[in-house]
Amino acid sequence: MMLIVLPLSALHQYDPITIRGMRLGLLIHMVVFGLPVAYGISRFAKD
Repeated sequence: MMLIVLPLSALHQYDPITIRGMRLGLLIHMVVFGLPVAYGISRFAKD
């Protein structure tokens, strides 16, 4: 794997993780996954 898969992948083309990228990823994750899950739980988990 180290000799074939990783050299052919695009892993080496990306810069290291930055604070800006982490913030953007967290914000996207909260909006795309967090809000729909919270809405679904609040709607369907009522007694």
